[in-house]
Amino acid sequence: MEVTLVAPSDEAGVERRLEEAVRRLRTAGVEATGHLGDGDPYSAVMNAVHDEGPDEIVISTFPKTSSGWLRRDLVERVRKATGLPVAHVVVEPSEAKAVAS
Repeated sequence: MEVTLVAPSDEAGVERRLEEAVRRLRTAGVEATGHLGDGDPYSAVMNAVHDEGPDEIVISTFPKTSSGWLRRDLVERVRKATGLPVAHVVVEPSEAKAVAS
């Protein structure tokens, strides 16, 4: 399995968290790379799709109550624009903070 993580460069600390996620995947035996993308998550995904040619997309967000990405309908917009399978994973903010620590 080969995984490319793309993180929109939309907040402080994202590069460190991206590096940590890639390291954890590699430790688990997954061939992984990470790239900082455009600050807009839709543009970051679309650029990665253009550059990488993936078979499927996984989008991780916070719950709908706290996710700006979901309020902007990111998952459905990406699904419609790419025609690729798009999986959506919801992560609680407390879980994300625990992993980032």
